[in-house]
Amino acid sequence: MTHDVELSSLWDRLLLATASHERSRLASLELQASVLSAVEMTLDPLGHNSVADRLTRLWNRFDELSTHPNNRAVRELVLGDAEALAAAVRRDATMIDAARTRELDHLRRRVSRLNELLIEWSGETESPDVGLELSSLVSVEASERPRRREQLCFDHPSVIDRGPFELIDLQTKPFRQVAIIDHAGGRLHPTGGSIHGSIVLLSRFLPALATWLQRLTSSMAVSMNRLHQLGTGLDGTTDLSLFDPAGLTPNTFAVNPPLVGHPERLAAGGPVDTTASPLDNGIAMAIARLGTDPAGPWAPLRQGIHELGVMVADLNAQANAARHAFHRAERSRQESSVSSLNRKLAGLLSAQEALEAAARVDATISGVLDTVESSTGLEARANNLSFREDR
Repeated sequence: MTHDVELSSLWDRLLLATASHERSRLASLELQASVLSAVEMTLDPLGHNSVADRLTRLWNRFDELSTHPNNRAVRELVLGDAEALAAAVRRDATMIDAARTRELDHLRRRVSRLNELLIEWSGETESPDVGLELSSLVSVEASERPRRREQLCFDHPSVIDRGPFELIDLQTKPFRQVAIIDHAGGRLHPTGGSIHGSIVLLSRFLPALATWLQRLTSSMAVSMNRLHQLGTGLDGTTDLSLFDPAGLTPNTFAVNPPLVGHPERLAAGGPVDTTASPLDNGIAMAIARLGTDPAGPWAPLRQGIHELGVMVADLNAQANAARHAFHRAERSRQESSVSSLNRKLAGLLSAQEALEAAARVDATISGVLDTVESSTGLEARANNLSFREDR
C-alpha cells in the first residue's frame, strides 16, 4: 500500500511538472505573438496610411509629376504625400517605442508578482494553483527539495531562495537591454513564462524592429535625396534634398524644411545632362522608378514585413501546440487528482466498513455473554468480567 501511495505521489508530481512546463511555454509564446501581431497589423503593406501605402502613393505621385512637371497643384500633392510618408514613419517609430515602454512596465509588474508568489510558494503549504501561476511567469521544474520547494528555471537551475528578483536596464542605445537579477546581483535568464516572453520582446524582437525601421528610413531618404539633389526647381533652386538630411532617424524623419510650402522648389527635371531644363521630367521619372528597383527602398520594406509575418505565424503555431499540450496535461492532472481522491474515499469506506463489522462482532459477543450470565448466575458474570478485562 505504501509503494502505491509513493508511486501515485510521484505520478501526480510528474503531471504537475508537465502542466507547468507547457504553461510556461504557452505564456511566453502567447505574449510574443500578441505583441508582434499588433505591430504587424500597423505595418501591414495593404493597410491604409501604412508606410508601404504612403511610399507607393508618393512614387505614383512622382510619376504623375513626370507627366505634368510645371503643374503647381501636382507639385503640392507630391509634397503632401512626402509629408504623409514621413508622418507614417514617425508614427511607426512611436508605436515601437510605446510597445517597449508598455512591455517594460508589464515586466516590472510581473517581477513584482513573482516575488509575491515566491513568498507564498516557500511556505509550509504546497499549492498546485500557486505553482501553475508561478509557471505562467517563469519556467518551473519539479525537484525534491527541503519543504518540497520547486526550482525556477533560468539559464541554470536556481532555487527560489535566490529571490527576491529585480528588473534592471543594462544599456541605453539603441534600445535598453533588460535583465533579471537576484538579491546577490547575479544576472538570470528565464527560460519560460511571460517574464521570458517580455525579455525576448524587449531584448530581441522590438530592437530588431527599430533597427529595421531605421534601415528603411535611411534607404528611402538617401535614395530619393540623391536623385532630388541632381534636379532643379521651377525657381532655379538646386542641390536640395527631398527629406531633411539632419533628421534621418525614424523619430525625426521629415520633409526638408526649405521645401515646405514651396512646391516650386520641388525638382522634377534639371541638369541631368547638358540639355536638360527645369521643365524636363527626368528626376521625377527616376524617383518614380525606385518603386520597381529591386535594390531600392522596397527591398528592406518587403523583407522586413515578410520576416515579421513569418515570425508571427511561427509563434502562433508554437503557441497553439503549447496550448493543446497544456490542456492535455491539465486534463490528465485533474483526472489523476480525481482518481487519487476516489482511491482515498474507497480506503475510507473500507476502513469504515471494517469498524462497523468490528462493532457488530463486539455487539454479538456482548449479547452472548449476557445470555450466559442470565442462565448461570454470578459465576458466569465473574467469568464475563475477567473475559472483558482480557480483551
